[in-house]
Amino acid sequence: MNLKTKDAILNLLAERAPNFVNESVIRSRLAKYKEDAINEAIEELVSTKRIEKEIDERKEIGRPVQYYRFKSLENIPIRDTIKVGAVEIPRILSWASHRFFPEDYNETVERLAEYTESLEKRFSDLVKEEQRKYWARIISVFGVFVSILSFVIVGLPKIQTDPSLSFWNIFLFNLAQILPLAALLALFIIVLRIVIR
Repeated sequence: MNLKTKDAILNLLAERAPNFVNESVIRSRLAKYKEDAINEAIEELVSTKRIEKEIDERKEIGRPVQYYRFKSLENIPIRDTIKVGAVEIPRILSWASHRFFPEDYNETVERLAEYTESLEKRFSDLVKEEQRKYWARIISVFGVFVSILSFVIVGLPKIQTDPSLSFWNIFLFNLAQILPLAALLALFIIVLRIVIR
């Protein structure tokens, strides 16, 4: 288990290299591992000099925070960007000069703002599309109901039977009387769906 915990810590530090990583970040990212196992793994990695530790004293609040990173960055790929959805934003690296930090930070914030705006637009479009589909279904059901009711009220009184005629003659005679109404009602439903969509 300790080996898995060490590997998880090293993977996390490799993803964040060359920056120092806050101990609380390590613990929250590796929440599935026991706290004792994390402590033991960190101590072992520090004692074997695979990772180094620095302490941010935070004297004003009296709560020092421990930070960790690889002792040597040899053979560790450094990521220049972070991917947020489909947007790649520049990483802020600890070894970058402070003169270049502001614009890297600005670019990161701007990209995140653009991504948030695109998410809002996509969500809004999705809601509108779902509302359109919902109303199209409601109107279609209403149209079918009105059509059936109209068909029953207007069409049924026109149906006639004559014992002297054959079944097919009666059927064709009544079909000729009801068919225009049925076609008109079907056209009404189709037009309703087109208008709603």
